[in-house]
Amino acid sequence: MEILKFKTTIQSDADLQKITPLLNKEESFHQWKLDTSTPENILNISTNDPDPQVVINLLKTAGFQAELIQVFGAGGAGL
Repeated sequence: MEILKFKTTIQSDADLQKITPLLNKEESFHQWKLDTSTPENILNISTNDPDPQVVINLLKTAGFQAELIQVFGAGGAGL
């Protein structure tokens, strides 16, 4: 299991409602969490298939941007 961290343009509860169905539907994601308490609006995704482009493309379809900033390897800290 790896954890991918992204800087995003997601900012509000309305934005979160747009992306929630997309992220929940992606079968390769084990768990995800959005932290809007930081200026970077960090999206953390736990996955067995760590392809950052999948996340970037999903958010792009909803009108948001994401930039990969960090990857934690297997056995890394939780979300």
